[in-house]
Amino acid sequence: MRIACGYCLLLFLAVSCSHRHYLDPADGSALLTVNERASQEACAVRTLDGKLVKVKDLTLGADTTCWHARDTGEAVKVPTHEVEYISFADRRAGLVEGAGVGFATGVFLGGFLGYITGSEEDASTGGDLRSESAFIGAIIFGVPMAVVGAIIGGAGGSRDFYCPVPSDSLSESTGTLPNTPLQPTGPRPREEPDPDQARG
Repeated sequence: MRIACGYCLLLFLAVSCSHRHYLDPADGSALLTVNERASQEACAVRTLDGKLVKVKDLTLGADTTCWHARDTGEAVKVPTHEVEYISFADRRAGLVEGAGVGFATGVFLGGFLGYITGSEEDASTGGDLRSESAFIGAIIFGVPMAVVGAIIGGAGGSRDFYCPVPSDSLSESTGTLPNTPLQPTGPRPREEPDPDQARG
């Protein structure tokens, strides 16, 4: 059971500590946000060919993106449409998020297990002991899993992924064209014939 709880915690942390943002390379304010953050924090770039590089001096542009490899100092310049994502890791935020997710997961699982395994009736008073067992289980599981979650979240960090997506392409986040208005559904109204064409 504890192994299953551990796997659940790792799954929740992997999902909750990752945030994906889609941005239009033509949006100057979105580019400025990424570039300002890159000037203050370490980041990595993954290109569409699968290469993941830790970079510095990143400049994300509407047409081209350039950086220096952190390990070798090599200057690289690629078309922005070949950038899959730019990632940032915030360890402090990851620690807080990990502790929160771990505690919530432990409280839920511990409370549930405590409730179903608790005695329905107190032999001395006739009261229901399941609520008390659920509370004890929540504390027993919640606190240790919060510690484990903080360690895992702090080690991996809270990750933000910025994905350049042109406004005229399909958005993976919504499944719709971002700047295309939704078309009305249902049967089309019947078109009336042009009187001039009918007389001709």
